[in-house]
Amino acid sequence: MGFEFDALGWVTLVTCLGFTFVCNFGGSIAMLSDPRMAWYKSLRKPSFSPRGRHVGIIFGTAWFVLSIVGGLAIYLAIVQNLPDNTFYQMGIVAYWLSAVLQLFWSFAFFGAHSPGAGLAILLLDVLIAVFATVCFFLFYTVPGFLMLALDAWLLYAALQNTSIYWMNGRDAPKRAAVKTAART
Repeated sequence: MGFEFDALGWVTLVTCLGFTFVCNFGGSIAMLSDPRMAWYKSLRKPSFSPRGRHVGIIFGTAWFVLSIVGGLAIYLAIVQNLPDNTFYQMGIVAYWLSAVLQLFWSFAFFGAHSPGAGLAILLLDVLIAVFATVCFFLFYTVPGFLMLALDAWLLYAALQNTSIYWMNGRDAPKRAAVKTAART
């Protein structure tokens, strides 16, 4: 791979990383309505779900690393500049859509207290992220390999979200609200 890293390269890199960070950490705003995460803590969770006071550190660190990896993946894909390649174009669009869906998931799951809506968004996100990965592999393998980390994390998140949905039932928001109100 040969390309010059000039001012446009820096702008592209900062834009790719910046947009990815905004989407991934923008979802943190959804948690501001419940800073102690009482609703989330009241849910029954699967055994493979992190517990305790370090949950925020674990998830925050994971999303920080994934933001860097994802930002680099989309940057490396974009600088290939293959406008006539259909897989290139579809992969780029799929990546950006996946990043936006990650933001929407946070607002559905944490903001609206809806594991069901969160699950629907997350399953769509998994499909789109995997599609982006496949497209990236078809024109340049490095961003494809970087995307595998995001795919693995989204699959883990989907498994966790699915478990939370089934363990808490459809009335999870109501039941959790009652538990939260009883504690105050």
